[in-house]
Amino acid sequence: LAWLLVNADPQPGPGGAVTRVVCTLVDITLHRQATEKLRESETRYRQLVETAHDIIYRTDADGYFTYVNPVATRVLGYAPEELAGRHYLEMIHRDHRARVQEHLRRQYWQHSASSYDEFLAVARDGRELWIGQNVQLMRLGGRVEGIQAVARDITERKAAEQALEQERQQLRDVVTHAPVAMAILDREERWVAHSQEWLRFPRMPENCREGVARALQGEVVTRDEDTVSFDDGARMFVRWSAHPWRRSSGEVAGVVVAIQNIDVLVKAREAALEAARVKSEFVTNVSHELRTPLNGVLGMTGLLLSTTLEDSQKDYARTIERSARDLLAIIDEILAFARAESGSLELDAIDFDLRALVGEVEGATAEAASAKGLELACLVEDPVPYGLRGDPVRLREVLNHLVGNAVKFTSEGTVVLRASLAGAGPAEAVVRFDVTDTGIGVTPAAQERLFRPFSQADGSASRKYGGTGLGLALSKRLVEAMGGEIGVRTQPGQGSTFWFTARFARREDSGDVAPAPAADRTARPRVLVVEDMLVNQKVTVAMLENLGYQPDVAGNGLAAVEACSSTAYDAVLMDCQMPEMDGFKAAAWIRQREGPQRRVPIIALTAGVGPGDRERCLAAGMDDYFGKPARLQTLDSTLRKWIPRMGERPAPAAISSGLPAEHPLRMLEQQGRGALVVEIIDLFLETTPQRLEQMREARLRAARRVGDGRAVPPDPDPWPRRLHGRDGRCALPAGGGVPGRRAAAGGGEATAGRGSPRRLSGLC
Repeated sequence: LAWLLVNADPQPGPGGAVTRVVCTLVDITLHRQATEKLRESETRYRQLVETAHDIIYRTDADGYFTYVNPVATRVLGYAPEELAGRHYLEMIHRDHRARVQEHLRRQYWQHSASSYDEFLAVARDGRELWIGQNVQLMRLGGRVEGIQAVARDITERKAAEQALEQERQQLRDVVTHAPVAMAILDREERWVAHSQEWLRFPRMPENCREGVARALQGEVVTRDEDTVSFDDGARMFVRWSAHPWRRSSGEVAGVVVAIQNIDVLVKAREAALEAARVKSEFVTNVSHELRTPLNGVLGMTGLLLSTTLEDSQKDYARTIERSARDLLAIIDEILAFARAESGSLELDAIDFDLRALVGEVEGATAEAASAKGLELACLVEDPVPYGLRGDPVRLREVLNHLVGNAVKFTSEGTVVLRASLAGAGPAEAVVRFDVTDTGIGVTPAAQERLFRPFSQADGSASRKYGGTGLGLALSKRLVEAMGGEIGVRTQPGQGSTFWFTARFARREDSGDVAPAPAADRTARPRVLVVEDMLVNQKVTVAMLENLGYQPDVAGNGLAAVEACSSTAYDAVLMDCQMPEMDGFKAAAWIRQREGPQRRVPIIALTAGVGPGDRERCLAAGMDDYFGKPARLQTLDSTLRKWIPRMGERPAPAAISSGLPAEHPLRMLEQQGRGALVVEIIDLFLETTPQRLEQMREARLRAARRVGDGRAVPPDPDPWPRRLHGRDGRCALPAGGGVPGRRAAAGGGEATAGRGSPRRLSGLC
């Protein structure tokens, strides 16, 4: 197809009538196509302009609108037809009109093709909003025909910028009025802002300059104490910090530097240290002055006790001795804390055996625990090395205090000290110690004061239990000096676990396993006595000591299992009827935990002598059996059978001399241990009435059950368990033999507290 332009020119004849028509045909196809393309382009341009997000407008040379796109309606509230023929300055806030006009004049005279400007506009409803626009001058033949602009609502951006500027100004105000020398530097170390103190500060420390360079690399650099030196030799103590500050992109934009004069603080610290030194020196002198007369009191009391005294006089003398020792312990505690507080605490580095040290701690507190009827167990787990290098005196001091505290604040139940391996390396070991008790516990509020000097968890505790309130504070300092930390887990009324860690070097010749028990043929074999009755414990321990053994005591089966897991015993004497865990279960547990290379002999020592008792003991994993009361000769022969190296030794004098083996207490008395005999008899007299009463009540309850026709209890024969304690304790001398003490069971009777004597022959 082609587009043609037809021109017809009529030609008149002689008479005026048209005689012909001259037609001209012009091909306008290309022109028509160009016109269509131009129309399509204009349509697309108009659609683009009218659907844009910005206001697009044109004005004539005088500034009157010739075109405005519909966006103006959304932004300013004016329809395009309302703006046609109006001057653009009418849309601009009166305070900004002169500046906008000046901006356009400058663009004209500078012949700039385009420019950008921001101004405050007023919408139809009176709202004020910020507009940012790009303006182009429309020129034709060197003459300005008008302007063409693209304008955008930038109100939100302006608000954000103003808020940011306000924050920056606040920051500048803070920095300016900061009480320390502070400056904000850019990457070229030029000041962005600084405090007034910065201008007055004499000089930046040299180390601080290096810190600024490191901070520009993104590192935070601080120095708690530094010095600024002056030309005259004077110096100032300061603390400083250099922190990088970053742009939103994360790039380091500069450094914030702060420097503070701490001359006053340093002088105060030095004065406090001097005061502490003087106080420590004073406490040391006073402590030594107090120790001198106390040593005299203790020495003379010891001499007094070695003389012949009446019972009441001995009690008085022992009370004096005990009080003097308590006072000496308090003085030692105060002296040790004063040394630690003054910074004169030094640790030794010597070789020691941790298991032996724990045994010493156990021995130091065993008497106090026994006096309160507490079960005390001290365990060192196998992975802990046998040989360590450190300060055993300081370690013992901490352990004695924690275990002593546990015994002090526990009225019934158990106290357990456990040592375990918390970390190990080729040349060092970190040991964790846990002291667990069933005592009064500590409230959460009081826990915060536990490790503070001169403080106790409960103010009433100092009145009831005594103490200076320095022990835990001193323990904390000692533990920290040993490279560890200390803490507590506790609940009121449910007991506590005080724990701490300590770092030791490994002894060069130390292994991680115990030496074989048979390696030392002269060493005293170690025997564990598992017995819940205190009288039986003391009698059995005394017999073992006379036979040449080293006895340990566990008060129940559970304690026996824990003891056997941490100590290599040569034999175990196991009572079968005990609270918490009986001997049968304990033997089974010990066998389960034993390694394949070692089997400790377990010998049942029980009052049960009925049919099947021996078979039951052997079935539980025990190796031998004999009944109570234990006879010295029977005990010796049984242990020699199971501990081979004891067979190489001669029989002890107590047996070879023909001393009546059926009376171990008389043997003790004739060996000069009368005080122990008296103690055992006192315990017997003290505990027997209560046990007899328990037996009587149990018998009455059983009789009532039978009489009522109710079911028999699960244990139809409770009497062996009720009586096994009596059998073990009735091997007492029936006649005299205990000077100054009436016969404990003369004529088959024992005095059971106040009231008439009760027959014991039926029980013994």
